[in-house]
Amino acid sequence: MKETFIKELVKADLNNPILIGGFPGLGLVGKIATRHLVKQLKAERFAYLYSPHFPYFVHVNKKGSVRLLRGTFYFWK
Repeated sequence: MKETFIKELVKADLNNPILIGGFPGLGLVGKIATRHLVKQLKAERFAYLYSPHFPYFVHVNKKGSVRLLRGTFYFWK
């Protein structure tokens, strides 16, 4: 992958949006807090971001499928 790529799953009509980022760090606190917000607000996933600037790792799920690391975007109204 040579360029950052955003894959839109649905078209989100956003007015004055606020972005909250949750990044995995020490103890995964940012990721856990963001996951909690998504669940509590029942936010809808609308896009994925793939970037060559992410670490060169892959995610393997329980079924053995492999995918690149990605950022996930949600919205809530």
